[in-house]
Amino acid sequence: MVPFGEEHAAVYDTQFGDMAPIRDSLDLITNLALDVLPEDAPVLCAGAGTGTEVLALAAAHPGWRFCLAEPAPAMLAVARRKLGSAGLLERCTFHEGYLDSLPPGERFDGATSLLVSHFLTETNEREAYFREIAVRLRPGGTLVDADLAADRSDPRFDRLMEVWLTGIQTSNATSDMKDNYRADFGTAFAAHSPSEVEALIQGAGFEAPVQIFQGMLIRGWVTSRT
Repeated sequence: MVPFGEEHAAVYDTQFGDMAPIRDSLDLITNLALDVLPEDAPVLCAGAGTGTEVLALAAAHPGWRFCLAEPAPAMLAVARRKLGSAGLLERCTFHEGYLDSLPPGERFDGATSLLVSHFLTETNEREAYFREIAVRLRPGGTLVDADLAADRSDPRFDRLMEVWLTGIQTSNATSDMKDNYRADFGTAFAAHSPSEVEALIQGAGFEAPVQIFQGMLIRGWVTSRT
């Protein structure tokens, strides 16, 4: 299965099966953290994928507008269909490409980056990604970020990974993902510790992030552009 190709995009929203409540909780907390934004806020969804967070945010904030930036055309096509079915297309723009190819000009009041930056395994690439978000936010604009993050040197890490792998094994994930997940953590996915992720975000032009979420290996933070 090609990562983020048509086949993967078709099952992306259901691939983790019984672990879906973790994502539901993340969407809830993201909504709470962004509640400080103006009623007519423009919001950037970096690596928007299939548009899951937009559905939740748009329902709670009818005046918000969304820019979905996503480099995988198959994922963006699913997002467009989902948001069209929900009657939200007039409030959305779709940008197929990376953040550095966004048209210049618009500054956003808020941004989301949910389960995106851990695919950037190199430290400099990951910090550059957060910097691309920062330059598109107004000063004081709010970012909610969530990623895989764990300190592999912590003696408790193996127990945490064991529980996570139990969830992966009972999910709808592909057999390759189930078999290789532990090896992929640190290779296919970045394995920065929570403190390292926080330092990358802060170094990219944000205030010190505040952790607001943890669902096993997934951690979430809220911060503001300096």
